[in-house]
Amino acid sequence: MAHLPQHRDCQQEKLDRVLGLVACSNFRILNALSVMRNQTHVDVTCSNGFSYLPNTSGKYFHDKVPLDIGLCMQTLWIGQRREFSTPLPAPLNSGAEIIVEAAADGVSIPAIYLFAKDDSKTVFYLIVRWSPYTIVYNTAEGSWGTEVRSTSPLLTPNVTSILSIKMTETQFLISSDNDSQFQAPIRFPLQEAITLQVAFTVIKRVQIKYR
Repeated sequence: MAHLPQHRDCQQEKLDRVLGLVACSNFRILNALSVMRNQTHVDVTCSNGFSYLPNTSGKYFHDKVPLDIGLCMQTLWIGQRREFSTPLPAPLNSGAEIIVEAAADGVSIPAIYLFAKDDSKTVFYLIVRWSPYTIVYNTAEGSWGTEVRSTSPLLTPNVTSILSIKMTETQFLISSDNDSQFQAPIRFPLQEAITLQVAFTVIKRVQIKYR
């Protein structure tokens, strides 16, 4: 187990490597507790509420072996306001899951959105209309698409529920407290989503799980 060095910044080591000064044999990852290196990969233990998300934005070398170095990105938020918005820490893909533990008062409209970089495009939109009770899924690209509706009991007013939105190659699988509610078609590539927005009366937890 290699503990995180405190005396050297990885960006500086990368610069040194580019300049041919030293190999990047020691590096640190922000929000990581520990890093284990071997000949083929890096195992990272992140701080609570953070997940290690590999990327290919840069390669470092250890014993002449190239290693892709990722980041410890925040994927769990606790005790948020009535309206919560965050950039996605990494692109979504099949196997990803969004979890929202929250409650609604039965008057205001609870909603979960995934927005694309283009402000006119909404990759995912889920709300509950209380009267008559209807779950509504939709997407938008300039204008709204065709609504997908369900009357399944996704939420009960003033009761905390754990909502799950799992993603497959073609569908969003939506459930509440582990009970499957309904499925909605994926209309735009998941990778286009860059922002998650959640609006409930009380938000206890928002979490993103990557495959």
